Amino acid sequence: MKPLINIKLPERLFGLETVLVKIFIIPFLLILFFLFSLNLIIIPKIDEINATNSQIKQISEKTKVVTEKKDYLMSRDQEKLKTEEAYLESAILREDQSYYLVGVVRSIADKYGFQIKSFSISPGKLKDDDKIKIADKEVMNRLPISVILTGPKERHLDLLLAMEKSLPILVINKFDINTSGTVAELNLDINSFYITKNPISDVTTLSLSDLTLNKDESDLLDKLSQFNKVSVDTNQNSGNGTFTKYQRDNPFSL
Repeated sequence: MKPLINIKLPERLFGLETVLVKIFIIPFLLILFFLFSLNLIIIPKIDEINATNSQIKQISEKTKVVTEKKDYLMSRDQEKLKTEEAYLESAILREDQSYYLVGVVRSIADKYGFQIKSFSISPGKLKDDDKIKIADKEVMNRLPISVILTGPKERHLDLLLAMEKSLPILVINKFDINTSGTVAELNLDINSFYITKNPISDVTTLSLSDLTLNKDESDLLDKLSQFNKVSVDTNQNSGNGTFTKYQRDNPFSL
């Protein structure tokens, strides 16, 4: 049977014998096909596999870190953790609550027979000294108030000690006393602290070393456990009380 197409090639192509060209053309085409497949299919697949392996490694490392942090937290006394958390939440105000702070002072003063004669709040523009930073990140601000208290002279030291042992934490920066008979008038400049709106970091990014309490932190928590939490009637200080309208008959009506 004769072939449908019979192409007669010259004896030499490009200076080479036609027989040699026929022998090398198929391997040459195979090499071209391999290079084409390598660039378009094989190399991209290898890069994809490497990226997947890298993601798997990162997930494994994160899982290991989370497991270590979970194991550490579970090894701690859970009731003690809750107690320590409650003390920390009580120690620092969550926001700029100047009037709540006045309520704290009033609650302490009432226990020792003192009354608030006057108070002033002048937060103004915060200075750099009023900002507390950790690792160059702002975490807390000072909250200053000035208050004048009047009450029994023999109990003013008990009052000051109670303020220094209260939660939220109160720092007395200035203290003046005037006495008249058995009455004492205390002029105090008091600072407390509140957390900034932008927290220092996302808690999920904390490392195991960040979660592990060192000696100073443990001593601080033990010290806070000796402080007293001050309860304040939030409705009284926030103005959320219920308004009651009292009616009275008109005596001039018939």
